[in-house]
Amino acid sequence: MADAADPLFDHRLRELASALEELAHLLLNNGAQDWSTWVERILSDLKRYDAGTLDRLLGAYRGMGSFNDLVVGSWSPGPTPTGVREANDRLAALRERCYTLASYLRGELRRP
Repeated sequence: MADAADPLFDHRLRELASALEELAHLLLNNGAQDWSTWVERILSDLKRYDAGTLDRLLGAYRGMGSFNDLVVGSWSPGPTPTGVREANDRLAALRERCYTLASYLRGELRRP
């Protein structure tokens, strides 16, 4: 997957792996075990330079019930607890970071 001659590509690949590791941990600790397992699988595939990994990752952001729609934590009527709000704010930031990095990397792979 990576082009050894492109240090920016390698840097972005490491950034994506780091963001995915944090994302898996956040999901696991906030009641989203299935999504955490999925992220771990994506991370494992990324580390093996599986060419389809970026497409699988980006594909999870599409459609109803997608990764993009995920909300973590226990919700109840009334004000949102601070911990739940912070977890979802961090989830949103990591989700956006992973999408941005994966889009960049996929675009670089498809350049002639």
